[in-house]
Amino acid sequence: MSELASLGLFLAAIAIYSCKAGRNKFWFFVVLILLMLFVVLNATLYASNYFTGDGINDAVLYTLTNSLTGACISKYVVPGIGLIIVLFLLFCLLSWILRRRERPHHIGWSLLAVACALGSVQTTPAFRQVASLIVSHTQLADSDFDAFYKVPRNRIAQPHLNVVYIYGESLERTYFDQHAFPAWRRNSAA
Repeated sequence: MSELASLGLFLAAIAIYSCKAGRNKFWFFVVLILLMLFVVLNATLYASNYFTGDGINDAVLYTLTNSLTGACISKYVVPGIGLIIVLFLLFCLLSWILRRRERPHHIGWSLLAVACALGSVQTTPAFRQVASLIVSHTQLADSDFDAFYKVPRNRIAQPHLNVVYIYGESLERTYFDQHAFPAWRRNSAA
């Protein structure tokens, strides 16, 4: 339901500013930036939901703030460029719609358009997900995790060539099936 309210406020901001508010550079840029923020937040939510199935969450934040070395991102270059082009064209279209009428400026209609644009940004699910992420990462925790956590080193001080590290991130229960993987039984019995 909030998606419809958010979209309604977005369209109301466009209609109010383009039909009633008149021309003023400051208010034009404020409304345009808020409307583009709405568009970018929803595009980010759509893309994040495509990858995570859960919208904008800690996995998205981790991926954006850490190295993508080893990730196969080459197949997303063309869609990324396409998204940038679509966002630029949408920016141009919004600019044209907001500036196409020649009217004297009216501060009341400009404030109403800004309020609608702010409401559209605030009621979008993407804004709420980003806000909850920010709150969860800035809250002071009551745990003693920081007192006992040791930052892992990137290199082993004196490496021995007979040590093997196995990292099983998504180890399935099928690997424990003795009929499907009889070699596993021999190694685990030893």
